[in-house]
Amino acid sequence: MLLINGELERRVVAIVGMGGLGKTTLAKKVYNDPDVNRHFQCRALVYVSQVYTIRELLMGIANNVMPKTDDIRNMGENQLGNEVRKYLDEKRYLIVLDDVWSIQVWSGLCLYLPESNGSRVLITTRNQQIALDAYAELYQLCPLGDKESWELFLKKTFPTGSRSTISQVECPAELEDVGKKITRKCKGLPLAIVVSGGLLSRKEKTPSSWEKILRSMEWHLSQGPESCMGILALSYRDLPYFLKSCFLYCGVFPEDCEIKASKLIRMWVAEGFVQARGEETVEEDVGEDYLEELIHRSMIQVVKRKWDGRVKSCRMHDLLRDLAISKAKDSKFFEVRGNIFAYPFNPRRLIAHDSQNISQHLSNCHRLRSLICSIHNPQVNFWSCLRSVKLLTVLDLTLTVDRVLKRPETKLPKEIGEFIHLKYFRFSVPGKTRFPWSIGRLINLETLDLRDNFNLDIPFSIWKLHQLRHLYLGPPTFFRMQIRDQRCFSSHLGMDKMTNLQTLFVGQHGWVVRRGLPKLTQLRKLYIGEPNIMSSNISYELIFPSNLVELKLNYCHLKQDPMLTLGKLPNLRALKLINYAYIGREITCSSGAFPRLEFLRLNGLPDLKELIVEESALPSLKTLQIYSCYQMEKLLHQLQKLKSLQQVKLGVMNPRLIEEIKNTKGEEFDKIRLITSTK
Repeated sequence: MLLINGELERRVVAIVGMGGLGKTTLAKKVYNDPDVNRHFQCRALVYVSQVYTIRELLMGIANNVMPKTDDIRNMGENQLGNEVRKYLDEKRYLIVLDDVWSIQVWSGLCLYLPESNGSRVLITTRNQQIALDAYAELYQLCPLGDKESWELFLKKTFPTGSRSTISQVECPAELEDVGKKITRKCKGLPLAIVVSGGLLSRKEKTPSSWEKILRSMEWHLSQGPESCMGILALSYRDLPYFLKSCFLYCGVFPEDCEIKASKLIRMWVAEGFVQARGEETVEEDVGEDYLEELIHRSMIQVVKRKWDGRVKSCRMHDLLRDLAISKAKDSKFFEVRGNIFAYPFNPRRLIAHDSQNISQHLSNCHRLRSLICSIHNPQVNFWSCLRSVKLLTVLDLTLTVDRVLKRPETKLPKEIGEFIHLKYFRFSVPGKTRFPWSIGRLINLETLDLRDNFNLDIPFSIWKLHQLRHLYLGPPTFFRMQIRDQRCFSSHLGMDKMTNLQTLFVGQHGWVVRRGLPKLTQLRKLYIGEPNIMSSNISYELIFPSNLVELKLNYCHLKQDPMLTLGKLPNLRALKLINYAYIGREITCSSGAFPRLEFLRLNGLPDLKELIVEESALPSLKTLQIYSCYQMEKLLHQLQKLKSLQQVKLGVMNPRLIEEIKNTKGEEFDKIRLITSTK
């Protein structure tokens, strides 16, 4: 194998092939291979694309292989590169650089990647010259043969929902001839095959239905030389009307961007693309169904799934993104602009990545409903220009400044309160951010995402936003929110009036836990992080609403075992205690506790020595993850009591605990060994 065998010098290997051939799929398969995982001491997979900076790529590597610290995040390119090189030195590493378009990517990174210890760099690119210039060993990816194409087509067109072998997937005899004609039209391109298969999986399994698709495919292919794009266009045309807008909207994100599913769905909801199905469903749940349908049709790719199988993040293949942008431009659905604006019309949605001169054009955008932009060194008049766009429903702003510049306080103008149609508002800026009292006028706001801001000053009028469903108020370690009036604790303006809230993400706010939470009857997901906010003897039944589904506690320094009371929450399905959330030595899940809990993560609890599971506790637990609990020495016999357990993950643990699980003999321990993975 090119990556594992060979000399000790650093080696570059390149997967080369045209778009849609499956270069990324192959690279990820290699990256996740168990033998590769065991061979290399650290690994990183970084998506490059056409727009990049060397610092961003270095940060991608650092986030994969190094502990995340704020010092790392604030470093410039040279300093960050030196830290990466220092960390990788004397380690055998694998770095995957996916979708490289320029040799400058490699020439800018190679200085920071040590050359010894048998380390490897894997590049995927469409341009063979890039691989040659990097002195890489070539792996030329070729189109699939007829047999492989047909097998992939069957797998996608007739999904079994199980791990059936391809020999168990059969095509009805009357469909085989037309099916093979459709497959041949894809010319061995895996992307075209899976998209076609996804399309046909939703059609009637009749010859007439498939022949109609074949005729449409032939017409699309006759319109130009790009066979893959023609097939993708056909699949887009076949989407239901309510999915077309959702698909096009995915094109607003940068190329190769890993898209948070929750963010995407909430933006769909704010845009009005998603409608609730009756009184019992919420729009976000319907949005998840829309996303799964696009995934089933292979129009969107899953990157990560959550503990319960729902999509955590996704990505759009660059060819499908090109299609989305092209269709959006034709239909005037949105406009994507870089640093230069040259458009005569008044767009409804405007996306500007890495823009600097957007301000002067906003005054002409009276029809604008959505503005998604990242602005470097924003002009002083940006906010005054934004005032002319008062019909916005989606506002997603990322403001950045040069690192050599001082980060001044950002004061949002009081006119921000005039955006009364706003439903989705995300804002990220370095330095301190002060919000005006008028933020309380955004009466239609459903999502307020300020989690990427580290120093917030927010007035108590925020609690007037009674339509809020999702509220993110910054990371726990650095977030400081100044409440300017104590009336927010006791008056009708308090948090207890925000009864539509489904998600609450807060840090360093003990008052949030002690006040208002029990009245948030729609709250499903809660994240709290702050030292000492719950170290006293507090009754958890009175703090947390009974409908809570997910709970994450971070840096809480709990002195008393939280499980004794958290275990009584009847609907809790996921619990994460991380980074000194608990500083005691024992955790006890008492008899009957956590009746519906399916996922439990204990991470960074250095004082924890023992997890005790009493009979009939955790009857539904499927996944247990324990990381960085160094003092825990015994676990195996407790795992035996968890009858529904399907997966155990252990990392950075006491070696004696790992040895106990691996070496204890007996048939009753075999299942535990089979479902346990360590790293």
